[in-house]
Amino acid sequence: MGDFTQAAYVTVMGMGMVFVALGGLMLIISGLHRIFREPRARAAPALMDGSAPLAVAAVAEEDVPEEVVAAITVALAALKQRRQPPKPPETSVITLAPDTSAWRASGRLR
Repeated sequence: MGDFTQAAYVTVMGMGMVFVALGGLMLIISGLHRIFREPRARAAPALMDGSAPLAVAAVAEEDVPEEVVAAITVALAALKQRRQPPKPPETSVITLAPDTSAWRASGRLR
């Protein structure tokens, strides 16, 4: 067996073992995920897509107490607010006259 053939054989076997190990690890993780996953909450799709007022109005028509409707409305508003990205911090830009020194700009010279 020549050097090139031996190098190719070692490379193919090594890469094959890596992919087999990664495939086995993937199967183990997938199995553990299926065993230990939490049951999903069965929420109505209308409540999650932003059409909360219509969903709350539909619930209110079925003789549900007003306190429950109010609690659902508040919970949906809080969920909508949590899903929004945070606002960036406000910044201010200080402009100086062209003849201002660096010491005055940094606040060290009065």
